[in-house]
Amino acid sequence: MILAMFQDLRRAAHSLMQSRGFIWAAVITLALGIASNITVFTVINAVLLHPLPYSHPEKLVILHWQDKYGSQGDISARAFFMLKEQASTLQNMTVIYPLGMGVNLSGVRSPEFVKTLRVSQDFFRTLDVAPLFGRDFLPEEDRPGGAPVAILSYAAWQHNFNGDDRVIGSQFRINSEGYTVVGVMPKQFHFYPEADLWVPLKLSPTTADTGSDYRVIARLKDASSLEQSRLELQSLSGRFGLTYLADSAKAIVVPQSFPDFLFSDVRKGLAILSSAVFLVLMIGCTNVAILCLVRASARSHEIAVRVALGSNRPRLARFFLTEGILIGASGSLVGIILAKESTPLVLRLLPADLPLNASVGIDWRVLLFAATLSCLTSVFFGLAPALKLSHIHLGEMLQLAPRGGTSSPKQARTGRILISAQIALTLVLLTGASLLLQDFLHVHEVKPGFDPRNVFVAQISLASKNYRATEPTQRLVEKIREQLQRVPHIEAISSVNGLPLEKGLNLPLYSVDSPTQIEHVVEYRIVSSDYLGVMKIPLIGGRNFSPSDVPGSEPVAIVNQTLARRWWPDTSPVGRFVNIAREAGPQFSDLRQVIGVAADIHEAGLEKPAPPTVFVPVTQVPDNITALANQWFLTSIMVRSSDSKSISEEIHSAVSSADPDLPVSSVRPLTQVISESLARQRFYAFLVSSFGGLALLLTAVGLYGLLSYQVGLRTREIAVRMAVGATRAKVVMLTTAQAARLVATGMLLGLIGAFFLRRLIQKVLPGFTSISSGLLLAAFILGTVAVIVTFALTVRAASIQPMKILRQG
Repeated sequence: MILAMFQDLRRAAHSLMQSRGFIWAAVITLALGIASNITVFTVINAVLLHPLPYSHPEKLVILHWQDKYGSQGDISARAFFMLKEQASTLQNMTVIYPLGMGVNLSGVRSPEFVKTLRVSQDFFRTLDVAPLFGRDFLPEEDRPGGAPVAILSYAAWQHNFNGDDRVIGSQFRINSEGYTVVGVMPKQFHFYPEADLWVPLKLSPTTADTGSDYRVIARLKDASSLEQSRLELQSLSGRFGLTYLADSAKAIVVPQSFPDFLFSDVRKGLAILSSAVFLVLMIGCTNVAILCLVRASARSHEIAVRVALGSNRPRLARFFLTEGILIGASGSLVGIILAKESTPLVLRLLPADLPLNASVGIDWRVLLFAATLSCLTSVFFGLAPALKLSHIHLGEMLQLAPRGGTSSPKQARTGRILISAQIALTLVLLTGASLLLQDFLHVHEVKPGFDPRNVFVAQISLASKNYRATEPTQRLVEKIREQLQRVPHIEAISSVNGLPLEKGLNLPLYSVDSPTQIEHVVEYRIVSSDYLGVMKIPLIGGRNFSPSDVPGSEPVAIVNQTLARRWWPDTSPVGRFVNIAREAGPQFSDLRQVIGVAADIHEAGLEKPAPPTVFVPVTQVPDNITALANQWFLTSIMVRSSDSKSISEEIHSAVSSADPDLPVSSVRPLTQVISESLARQRFYAFLVSSFGGLALLLTAVGLYGLLSYQVGLRTREIAVRMAVGATRAKVVMLTTAQAARLVATGMLLGLIGAFFLRRLIQKVLPGFTSISSGLLLAAFILGTVAVIVTFALTVRAASIQPMKILRQG
């Protein structure tokens, strides 16, 4: 048996080497399709298939408030403590503050900014993950005034402490305050948001702020289900009446599966990529099937002679299957190599906010996936000729001589079906690609409302105790500004707490004129006086901030157009008064006079409308609001400069001169900030468009190959027609009509398939309403390629010399 298999392999390899053009075309086509699938599968594998590094993650839930319209958000500290006390279906409930950007770490190496997550004491117990060594947080450490301790990530332990096993008990400083290392987490542990270290949140019912910014994670009890928890939380919500919305509608607390919370949005995009890359593989397989059809037709006479001389059909079928295995295995091997080499490119394209449970690379799951594809394609290509052989009689095969004959009706019909299917699949894929690309280009072309050109952003954390008041914060910003003003190529400098397109502080806003005018969520931006000028944000009315807006003078504010239209649609807001954060208590309450209206800018994202926004000068912010903003958000130094070569070094120098212990977390062009906000859309659009281009190329090759083959089979017929008087124009029309029928049939099938694509696209593109634009563009591109291919073939058909062909007869 083994000897027979070895002989079959040797004969199949020898046979394939006699058709090197065929084997190269088949292997490269398969390799491209398989490499594309492996590339996407490696991302899916890293995001979705690797289990979360927690015990029984399916029992973990996130608690949200939800209103009657379906909107959701994190909950308040008050709600957390009430739920922790009263929810009987949940256990080990913990809370995190997900808005913290990070801290300044010093005392180990040179000062640096690191990502930090503030968590309650039960955080690791709720996830059921123990430190690699050391211990978890103690209850007394999570209380106000508790000892300052931290748990390091594995990466931070390696980077900051060189992997020293004696790290437990080591001292370092976070925001100029001394901390002690009490634990190190395992290498495979990670959480979202990502963090380099974790510190106690130190939350209590009496010290917590009133905002609904706390993310609560809980574990369902073994005997409880998600539905039971939902019913209980709905009942509990009625007891403390969550009212967060502008219309004072009651909100209830609802549980959501933790894996669903992490991956619900990601699954939609990856579903699009999976569908696109599967279509590419199907198109590639169709191409190889067409190649096999051509090769089988050319070998019909040879196979018939073998059967006539006594070769049995099962043995021939085994021979074809062996050929298919060799083609599939070769294509898979080359595909794995291509996918492995393309991994660095994929890593560069991956959005930073894509949650990865493992590194993107080739592991056993990916190899198993590649082996499965190889087996399926091998069996398909091997059995297809064998099954075809079993339905053809010996006499019919003998009539299919390779020279001067024509293909059988079955062969011609099979070829037409394959190429039509290929055109249909390509049309569907191109439609999806064009829609995603149009959506990305549409968002990319949205004007942000400010001019990002030649603006550089340096971000620093002012969360230390040195900057818990307005005066030292303003003094630091002024020192940095004075240092940078000495640089000749720097045109203007400003600062803002809460960078556009990134998360910033939001507070409730009340109108003094009308008690009914309330905005529960207003973007609150602390800026230096020339912020609007540096960003080139137009001032629609009133005046800008001036040096006279100092502590002790009339507190002032500038509102954006959105807020002005909502509250004062028929009059000017200049001179009106607003009260900020009144419900948070007198220590936060901030009564201000509106002195100007600024043009809208996209604070929350280019694809989202401008939210209500209030700008206040850094010199006049209440100390409590300054402390709150500095604790949770980075301060951005905005520099408009005509020279980008040394700007990073100059900013680092200015910050170090103002405060030697203050690290700069990043220096980026403002255009990069915009680009990063579109990273996920760019990732999906680029990959799907690339797959669409590959599918178009494969379809063009397949269409040309099949039509060229059919023209070759009809060469003698065309020669006879031309010999009896048919003009070359008639031959061109004959060839064109044949191609047009194939393309029209494929496009009709693709049109039907594109409508099934509508539902999938709607999940990824919220504003999507119609596939018409994408379908028309895809049809135009595919039709153009078909015309080019047909033109090339008609030139070949029209160049036939009839007498020369007939003499060969």
